[in-house]
Amino acid sequence: MISAAQMPFEIAGQLQLTSEGLRYVGVNSRTICVKHKFGYPSDIPVTESKYKLIKLLSSLSIYSKYLRKVDILHYHYGCSFSPLAIDVRLNKLLGKKIIVEFWGSDVRQPSVEKKRNPFYPGADVYGESDQISNRRMRRWAKLTDGVAVISDHSFNEQLLEHFKTVYIIGQRVDCSAMDKEVGRNNTQADSRLTIVHAPSNQAAKGTDSIEKAIAKLHKKYDFIYKRIEGLSHSEALGEYARADIVVDQLMLGCYGVLSCEAMAMGKPTICYLMEDLAEGYPSGLPIINANIHTVHDVLESLIQQPDQLVAIAKNSKQYATDVHSHEVVAKRLHYVYKKHLIHDHLPGIFDLRGMK
Repeated sequence: MISAAQMPFEIAGQLQLTSEGLRYVGVNSRTICVKHKFGYPSDIPVTESKYKLIKLLSSLSIYSKYLRKVDILHYHYGCSFSPLAIDVRLNKLLGKKIIVEFWGSDVRQPSVEKKRNPFYPGADVYGESDQISNRRMRRWAKLTDGVAVISDHSFNEQLLEHFKTVYIIGQRVDCSAMDKEVGRNNTQADSRLTIVHAPSNQAAKGTDSIEKAIAKLHKKYDFIYKRIEGLSHSEALGEYARADIVVDQLMLGCYGVLSCEAMAMGKPTICYLMEDLAEGYPSGLPIINANIHTVHDVLESLIQQPDQLVAIAKNSKQYATDVHSHEVVAKRLHYVYKKHLIHDHLPGIFDLRGMK
């Protein structure tokens, strides 16, 4: 049995879902993560220190306690436990197989986004920089022997400048848990249409434009709007489950974990997808495309014709099950792990999202 560790920081619950999915397909995987402000669980929680020496000593302790007999060390978001990825370098010297998975803003390059995305909110929003992204990719290409994993195809060209092989596997969602969440929240006293928006970063998500459109629509139609902020992840899921429409982001050009969770609940989901990227998703993507200029008209169409939401909801749930179920994604990752253990990688980009 292959063993793996998911480290070092949780990203919207994705590391824990990765481990749960991998255990389902026969990989002994555990998460070893710094404690998260939103309360995401970790099999082995780690307390982070602001002092570099303590970080390094802590990473050595983690190795001696948990990683000595682990086959695959899977680092997410281009991060490590210690400065300059010293812990990763030591693990590699000790013969460990290293995998890195990128998630978006960790490899996003402002110079590229400004050219291809007219709604890109700017480098300051996430503290992005070409220099930092390139340095991060160069470092991890050496540590992984040129192999990277990513959730979607948004950054294929940037990654291929540094990595020999790139696998696209998809974000993860526990579809069964989303079903249960809807079941717990399927009774509402108010029958009005409910629209929710959950901005982790208002400037990046286009919140101002969304709420201007909402204010304008409220003058003509009677519906409920909620901005979801300051809640734990479990509390936020309850709000999505009670919604009729979920609005994700209108500026970044690709969809993320919120859209996956909403689709898995059978919620029609609005998100801005760049035209060239939209064509690269697996067929049947039910996301309703809108940007800061079109969101008013898109929402108005849905409010005026609520019957169309039924078919979108059904298609959304099926798409999430086929493409983003954490158990399905785990099969793809298991495939990558097996190839990585024997270093059997062909050069190029391999989109595994069609693998079920």
